[in-house]
Amino acid sequence: MTNILKEGAARLEVIKMHLRLGLLLIAFAALSSPVAVAQPAGAGAPSGLTAQQTPNERPLPTTGTYMQDPIFFVGYDTRYVHFDEAPVSTGRLCRDGLPKWKQIWVYAELKSDDAVYFVINGRLSDGTLDPYVDGLAIKLKGTQCIVDRENIFNTNPGATKRILAPQPVLRGLVEDLLRRYTAAFGGKQKFLQAVSRNPKFRSGDLWDPVRIPFEQFAKSP
Repeated sequence: MTNILKEGAARLEVIKMHLRLGLLLIAFAALSSPVAVAQPAGAGAPSGLTAQQTPNERPLPTTGTYMQDPIFFVGYDTRYVHFDEAPVSTGRLCRDGLPKWKQIWVYAELKSDDAVYFVINGRLSDGTLDPYVDGLAIKLKGTQCIVDRENIFNTNPGATKRILAPQPVLRGLVEDLLRRYTAAFGGKQKFLQAVSRNPKFRSGDLWDPVRIPFEQFAKSP
């Protein structure tokens, strides 16, 4: 009887030893296996972009190449969104009425029978936006330049405006504006997407000469 108990105890110790060895092997295998690490959103995308972004949606810089349009107030990077720069003659003729802008871009232009109208915005020499100006309207008539800081599309009778553009001029400016924005942003849909990403934008905030054509433009195929 004593021998049987001794043999049973010995077998039990052998079983325990095998169990300990098995646990050690499992632990070693787990440590040796590569660990899958959850990747953050956008991992593997090009530097500076998230997986959902396209090259036209790069994070905007704060100076140097950052710009904002004067109608929809869309911020954009001038390295990727290209509006035409204002003619040198415009800066020369309007020198006394313009802010100290280093670069000036044209967002709308119309030549009427007796004058040329522009909607422009610019960037200061240090690469920042002018904190006091959200764009300007210009009317060139011969060598005379009229600069207006009031929105040219503001048809409110109470507006103190220096440039009172007739309705055909306003319509022509809006047509040119939509054409320029579409080209600059790389297509109609990309332009509309850029506007829709602006959390402060509401089409109802636009003056009617711009709002109505813009809403029709957005709904058209």
